[in-house]
Amino acid sequence: MRPNAVILTVSVAFVLALSLFFIPQESSASSPGFISPPTPDIAGSPQDFYTVTFLSNGGTFEAGSVFYLEGQVDGNSVDGLHITVLMEDPYGAQYRNLTRAESDGIWVAMFQPAEDVGGNFTVTASADAIDVSKEDDTIQIDVVVPPPEEEEEGIPVVYFQLGALFAAFASMAVASTESAGFSLFNIFAFPLYSRIKKDEVLDHFVRGQIYGYIVSNPGKHYNSIRQKLQVTNGTLSYHLRTLEVQGFIKSRKESIYRRFYPIEMKFPRDKGVKLSDMQITILAALRRRPAPTQKDIASDLGISQQVASYNLRILTQKGFVLVRKEGRKRIYYQDDSGSPTGL
Repeated sequence: MRPNAVILTVSVAFVLALSLFFIPQESSASSPGFISPPTPDIAGSPQDFYTVTFLSNGGTFEAGSVFYLEGQVDGNSVDGLHITVLMEDPYGAQYRNLTRAESDGIWVAMFQPAEDVGGNFTVTASADAIDVSKEDDTIQIDVVVPPPEEEEEGIPVVYFQLGALFAAFASMAVASTESAGFSLFNIFAFPLYSRIKKDEVLDHFVRGQIYGYIVSNPGKHYNSIRQKLQVTNGTLSYHLRTLEVQGFIKSRKESIYRRFYPIEMKFPRDKGVKLSDMQITILAALRRRPAPTQKDIASDLGISQQVASYNLRILTQKGFVLVRKEGRKRIYYQDDSGSPTGL
């Protein structure tokens, strides 16, 4: 081949190779030099998966009263995690509570629904976290509107008429004899007065039950009395008010509760520490069973170990319970130097 032909062939090959080099190529993740942008992990990593559950399947609560719902969140780093608890009434009105989980995942939300709305409420709890996988929990609760309070029975008009007749008769016939006037009072007026007092106070069977329970259990609050004696809200309100007006009992508001005491008993000294019903129940269990473990307490009261652990920790922090480690077990004792208000 001639030299000119060789030079021409080499030149053409060089131009073709150079043109191929500058032809745009489709981007590919496998192409060397191409870095694909990372795909965002919307579900989050496995350690960021949260499961929120309620510790009870529902319940019945009184409209207008304060009540608490407890639950637990499972996952990594749950200490301080925000939990949103949303309660919706049958008419669509919503109540939102933002709470935080403890180190063991236990959380508590407080609600106070309207006084005049009852029915089936839907409550949903979820972890307040972004870009993580999470599982919510929903329960149904019943909210009951208490019946209107019964009106106190007034003194019948006939009693006033008899009283007026007695006064007129006494002033005309026996005004000069004090003993005769006293005798007439015993004959006519005192039986009527005694009958009114008996009907309104302790001779009433249910009212006598309520009074006896308060004498035996001073410091019990309204809901605990109602649940123990199985009476309606209207009936209990009426009889408690009658007993208090007539001077048989007295009451005092302590935290969110109104507690009742016999009239002759002094109010316990307020230590500034308020305990829930569950915590008071646990203290009573500690008095009945010496040196139990957390598992023993949960078994005795029919509650989960998570609930027992949460409340025992609060009681220990507030100085009502002492804990001692024996091997792998933790043994709990009531600290006699501390006693919650109302016990």
